[in-house]
Amino acid sequence: MSYRLLSSNIINTEWSAILKLQNFPNSNHIPNFFLLNRVWCCSNNYNNLEMEDLDPTKLIVINDQRSLDRKISAIRNAGPSKLQVIADFDATLTRYWVNGLRGQSSHGLLKQGNPEYDAKRQALFEYYHPLEFSPAIPLEEKTKLMEEWWGKTHGLLIEGGLTYDAIKSSVANSNIAFRDGVVELFELLE
Repeated sequence: MSYRLLSSNIINTEWSAILKLQNFPNSNHIPNFFLLNRVWCCSNNYNNLEMEDLDPTKLIVINDQRSLDRKISAIRNAGPSKLQVIADFDATLTRYWVNGLRGQSSHGLLKQGNPEYDAKRQALFEYYHPLEFSPAIPLEEKTKLMEEWWGKTHGLLIEGGLTYDAIKSSVANSNIAFRDGVVELFELLE
């Protein structure tokens, strides 16, 4: 049996210490980001809550505590070998702002050292990027456009002869950084 654990689901504050100890038997190795996050749990439907009921010092509201408990139990019972974490990268695992500037995307930081191909990729960015955030384009159509952009960009990277050294140089000169706790999360998952 599998359950989908959405990002909006997290443990009830009262249970957090117990769950931490059960999930992380050696509590000396609990990453700081687990200890810093506080949550607010509600047994009512989120849509029925009034704004004044929400405590702004808390981060997340749980809509269905029983459902979450079943999911946590299923994850725990399946064991660590069955756990998969699927996460978006750009502006999710990485910071949106780095040193006061908008952080780069993983594709945006790649420079081939070939001005012709870099210019072609920039032209694709200028065309597709506004479409990515356009509220007027239906999701299904937008998905096709983003896949088209991805395919064309990767085609240019291959055609232009992207090298390992160019990737290393691009990363070294980029404006990208992981969010606090991401490295510890990767170490925990490893």
